[in-house]
Amino acid sequence: MTAMVSGNPFVPCFGVPPYVLAGREDFLSEMSDVLNNGFYLKSSTSMLFGVRGVGKTVLLRTVEKRAVEKGWSVIAVSPSSREGLMGRLIARAAYTWTKLQTQHRLLPRRKISSVQAFGVGATLQPPQPTSQTQYQPDLETLLSDIARLHQQIEGGLLITIDEAHVAGADEVRDFARIFQHCRGQHLPLVFLGAGLPHLSQALRSGEETTFLQRCKWHDIGRLSRKETRKALHLTLTQGGGSVPNAGLEQMTDTCDGHPYMIQLAGANVWSAAADPTHITLEEVEQGLLEASAELGPEVYGPIWDDMSTTDKKLAVAMLYRSGPSNTSDISDRWGASKSSFYTYRTRLMDSGLIRPETKGSITFSHPSARTLILEKAKTEGWHLTPNGIPIPPTKTTNTDIAADISDMITEPTPDTTY
Repeated sequence: MTAMVSGNPFVPCFGVPPYVLAGREDFLSEMSDVLNNGFYLKSSTSMLFGVRGVGKTVLLRTVEKRAVEKGWSVIAVSPSSREGLMGRLIARAAYTWTKLQTQHRLLPRRKISSVQAFGVGATLQPPQPTSQTQYQPDLETLLSDIARLHQQIEGGLLITIDEAHVAGADEVRDFARIFQHCRGQHLPLVFLGAGLPHLSQALRSGEETTFLQRCKWHDIGRLSRKETRKALHLTLTQGGGSVPNAGLEQMTDTCDGHPYMIQLAGANVWSAAADPTHITLEEVEQGLLEASAELGPEVYGPIWDDMSTTDKKLAVAMLYRSGPSNTSDISDRWGASKSSFYTYRTRLMDSGLIRPETKGSITFSHPSARTLILEKAKTEGWHLTPNGIPIPPTKTTNTDIAADISDMITEPTPDTTY
């Protein structure tokens, strides 16, 4: 039985595992099998794909923790534009090699004397005091040596790459080739990566993608209503809190299956309560209002900031309808070819800003996303014509034909096309 949580039981921090991780049991069960000496199960080389805020990093941290508890070494990296993927991997591998030998008092075949922090090599030398020979081992050598040390003790080596889309498909492919060679030596090695959806297609194409195609691909999406309610209820209970059924249903509706929103909404409701052991409906409403106001800037604000003008044009066009937008309708108002429209629609889906609603319609991923886009569009000076054609700020010259986007904030245009 899980121990009672002290204080606010919700953790609205990106990448921090919640006390109740609902809806991911099947994946975590697969990874537990892998860590229990299932090195050659299909899930031992896996990629997680999903939009921002669905819990990819949380799953990586959870698997890493379980691996360490079983005596595994973990090399966990997140690429950056400054160092790149390979630079970080070589630095972490060199550190792990030295740490493993120190912990187990093993006699190394080679000793690391320096690491190229921004390159892809580490300087190693044989342990014999009379030898001065140094050489530059590649990443494959380091990973193989670490895994071989684990064959002498227990566990294996888990490598995780978070935010793999930052590194890009080419660097991920480079790592995949190295990892594949190591695996060919029958060593206890496991790989788990995570990235945004657009990386999935990029990795499946191009040369030498066999290994990546054979990885197990996990699409991490929104939680079901049942899973959302379970996460909220169990977390409240473990913290010693209680909420009326009507309040729990309202929280479930507002979260709309968004894993991060579950933590954000729960934390705000808990903080709004004078006595969390008896949370009132008024306190639920107050907490949910605060959470909704925070979700947009935290999750969808960075997405908008990274969008091109053409990306934003599609998002602004969706403001013309208060509900789901018919794709044919938007395409007609798009002012470009249908193929161009579908390309940008896919881009916005991959970013996590929008999602399919029904066949032939799209909607914002969460009501907070629509609110955020309304506010951002107003600030930047976007307009909509009475017919719903989006006009970028630089092209707004005739206010007689363009409706001020601020009007859309309080009075969205009703959807009369369905």
